[in-house]
Amino acid sequence: MAGTWVVEPQNDALTRTPAFGQRFFRAAFSEFAAVAAGVRFLRWSLQPEHVYAVFDLHRGGAGVQIDPDLEYIIVWGAGGQGEYGDWDGDQVPPAMDYLRRLIEGGSDSPELKERLS
Repeated sequence: MAGTWVVEPQNDALTRTPAFGQRFFRAAFSEFAAVAAGVRFLRWSLQPEHVYAVFDLHRGGAGVQIDPDLEYIIVWGAGGQGEYGDWDGDQVPPAMDYLRRLIEGGSDSPELKERLS
C-alpha cells in the first residue's frame, strides 16, 4: 500500500480523535486495561485525519480506524472486519461488542482473565 505510516504518540492521537472515537477508546481502555497498555497509534500519510490504533493480542492483534468525516469506527482482527456508523444510533456500543469478541476470543484468553481479576 502506498503512503507512509508513522507511530503517533497516544496523547496526540487522542487529542485529534473526534468525540465518538474518544468515547470508544475510553470504553476500550476502561474495560481492557491490559490491552490498552500495549496499544499503538499510527498515522497514515494518505488519510492523516483518520486515527488508527493497533492492539497486540495473545493470538495476533486487532485494529481500529476512526474515520472523522464519515463518523465510522472500523474494527478488524482475526474474526474479520466490522464498520460501525451512526445510522443506527450510537456507533460505540456495536464497535465495542465486536472488539470485545476479538479480545476475549474464549474464556482462556489472558486479556479476559486480566479484565475479570
